[in-house]
Amino acid sequence: MVDDLRRALGFLTVYRLRPTDTWSPELFGSAMAYYPLVGAAIGGALWCLHLLLAYAFPAPVSAALLLTGLCLVTGGIHLSGLAVTMEGLSAGHDRQTTLRILKEQRPGTMGSLAIALGLLIKFACLSVIPDDGMLMTLVLLGSLSRYAMVQVACFSAYARPGGGFGEPFVRGVINELIDTWIDQGEIEFMKAFAEPLPMIVIAELLGFPRMDLPQLKVWSAAWVLPFSRGLTLEQELDAVEKHIELQHYIHDAMQHKRKQPGDDILSHLLQVEMADADTGERRKLTDTEIIGITDHLLIGGNETTAFAIANGLWLLFRHPEMEAALRADPAKIKNFVEETLRIESPTQGLFRYVSEDTELAGVPLAKGTMLSIRYGAGNHDPARFPDSNQPDLARKNAGRHLAFGLGERVCPGATLSRLEQNWAWEILLERIAKFHPVPEKDTYEHIKGMWMRALGQIHLRFEAA
Repeated sequence: MVDDLRRALGFLTVYRLRPTDTWSPELFGSAMAYYPLVGAAIGGALWCLHLLLAYAFPAPVSAALLLTGLCLVTGGIHLSGLAVTMEGLSAGHDRQTTLRILKEQRPGTMGSLAIALGLLIKFACLSVIPDDGMLMTLVLLGSLSRYAMVQVACFSAYARPGGGFGEPFVRGVINELIDTWIDQGEIEFMKAFAEPLPMIVIAELLGFPRMDLPQLKVWSAAWVLPFSRGLTLEQELDAVEKHIELQHYIHDAMQHKRKQPGDDILSHLLQVEMADADTGERRKLTDTEIIGITDHLLIGGNETTAFAIANGLWLLFRHPEMEAALRADPAKIKNFVEETLRIESPTQGLFRYVSEDTELAGVPLAKGTMLSIRYGAGNHDPARFPDSNQPDLARKNAGRHLAFGLGERVCPGATLSRLEQNWAWEILLERIAKFHPVPEKDTYEHIKGMWMRALGQIHLRFEAA
């Protein structure tokens, strides 16, 4: 049985744990090869304890039980995914080589059972983990595609040593923005708060000067404009020209960062080395890759978060009872943010291509077929979200929506966006005593198009706390 499990892992060499061993991915994989059933049993016990006694523990303790159990279960049983991938990456193998190693080892009866259980755990995790993030990325990562390589670069940039998005900084920006209009009594919420907050944060993370924010916002708006409908030829050409200007701006910033690197994402991307998705060899990112990553981080890091914050205010206007509930129990802000993302997903869908001939719900799909994947529709699926059109601050699976995508192509900025929204509403509720709509100024019309869910404007009349 042990030999079968080792072969299922695809290891050519099996390491034994010794006190003098240096911790490494290979050594971790070997530990999982020797102790999979023990780790899975302990993890399963913790998992069951969480499910049975979730309401008996404080939230942090319950979450710790769940995550520890999942880590042990996935580490012990999900042999076909995480461990094989770690071994393949540490040895510099590309996807095909890793899969060939696994295939040639002929896992045998117990190995095949382990692989089957691993797949079962993979899909079980989708319905249990409350939020997507690094843990889910590791669980689902079966191979390192080119997109996954970009994802790793993004995650490592956000979590770079000495860097990252600091809570004091983001909270400071939120309070600075509120300070500028707290005595006015009424604002256009999109322009005064929802748009500048994420733009300031992502520009700071990328290493762009704050004095460039007005121009960055112009380029950012032009970037998403083609997602709208009914544009004239002149508008389309202008959007393309502004996108090219943004790319040149990023390239110029890269040259400056090469000479004077800072503690920011752009400087990190210029220095980091990644395993190439095609060759397996380690290399630095190309200028084209860095420009592509940076402009997507800039746009994704501000436009969609701005839309989400504004949509949250609109949701409060439509369901005023939620405001009182949030003030009475600020812990519900987290679910409010998730319900906003689910009901009013800023990104309603994206294109995907079918990689091989298949059939979905009885509909044949040929390889190469382009599909429009509708995240917004999935987020209103009544089979997954009962009474799906109504926000529910007690919904247990509120975070299992598709607003940020899922799996290998999950949005790398999902955690940052969630934190910004949570902190924003926490501070807004502290500093504003009451939110009031301004119906005489708003029709709550959305920007035309099938891809984005964004209000053109939304006014807020308020009483300062």
